Amino acid sequence: MVQNDLKLVKDAQKGSKKAIESLFNTYKDPAFNISYRIVQRTEAAEDIVMDSFIKIMQGNFNITESFKSYFFRSVINNSLNYLKKEKRENISFEEGGFDVITKETPEKVYEKEERLKIIKEAIQKLPENQRTAFVLIKFEDLSYKETAKIMGKSVKSVESLMNRAKENLLKKLKDI
Repeated sequence: MVQNDLKLVKDAQKGSKKAIESLFNTYKDPAFNISYRIVQRTEAAEDIVMDSFIKIMQGNFNITESFKSYFFRSVINNSLNYLKKEKRENISFEEGGFDVITKETPEKVYEKEERLKIIKEAIQKLPENQRTAFVLIKFEDLSYKETAKIMGKSVKSVESLMNRAKENLLKKLKDI
């Protein structure tokens, strides 16, 4: 765990508002990005991040690893629970995932948009663990080690999930 995080966690456990605010402000944006990519709704993602953080702070938490990993795992679990509750299975990568360059002819722009739509759909159809690993590594730029901690898996398992995700995407996207 980052030394500063360890001190902040200890101070937060003692009730320091400054430490709590610092922890939240440090990790709220990447946590929101993860949740938003899963639930597709801004308000829901904001609520999930806040609820996850509050539950951690209200609980008698004992974080021996990384607060970041613990918090992100909580956000992922709560986001997936939200999806199950809402019976929604599609995940959108509208924000931050892909950009369309508009300095091209309308035909080229349309073709790119169609390809991006197909890619997004292929990512949405990945099995949950593959999709989670893929999002954390490719969209959140987390390392395999960080992703493994967040997902509660070994680095080898995450590598395997990524390899299978890439294989599945290549199969689904071979014609575009």
